[in-house]
Amino acid sequence: MFFTNKNISLPPIHGVYKKQKTGFMGLIPPMLCLTLLVSILFTLKIEPMPFLSEFIAAYNWIKSGETVPYHPVRMFFTRHTGSMPELYSGKPAYKDFIIYATGYVERIEDGGNIPKKHLRGYNLKVSKNTNNFIAGRMADDPTMTFDVDIYPEEGKMSYQMKVNNTALGGAVALNVTTIDNVLLTGAKDGEVVVVGLEILPETNQPFAIADSSSVEKTVNA
Repeated sequence: MFFTNKNISLPPIHGVYKKQKTGFMGLIPPMLCLTLLVSILFTLKIEPMPFLSEFIAAYNWIKSGETVPYHPVRMFFTRHTGSMPELYSGKPAYKDFIIYATGYVERIEDGGNIPKKHLRGYNLKVSKNTNNFIAGRMADDPTMTFDVDIYPEEGKMSYQMKVNNTALGGAVALNVTTIDNVLLTGAKDGEVVVVGLEILPETNQPFAIADSSSVEKTVNA
């Protein structure tokens, strides 16, 4: 039985280099095999799913279909403002305020050296809960629209309520979290918003989208 004087250098594990001599008849000892295996596993790159991956996919889908055939994406925006019952808050009773808005999505070019992925739902059409406390029905409100801007790589969004195409207050900015990377949600001042997207099949047919000039345009097939 003998050992050679030759050292074998192994790949680094957690920044530490280990050396081990060959064993009997020049065979690699089991510990060395295990070390090699662990080193290989640590060097494998397993890419995590990107944050808000569906929103990034939607951006890329729109970008790849800005001429015929078109690649439309639809946005669903919900805002729920809660109200504490008088029994607990000491304030007059009031119903929760719930808004649901939907419309097509645009890809916005922000420019700069590192362009940001930016999605916008512009002039989203609104339905809201009515004063019918018993049924709690939703009804269309043709006077109200929402603009919703999403920056999926940064985990940020903002929304702006408009009445008769006039902004009501300032835009509300939120940091958002994700539900399974397909919904984003954020909360602020007693209200919570949820946004989802529907990536639609490509089409040669025209469909209405709204641009940042507040004028609806038709994409002609």
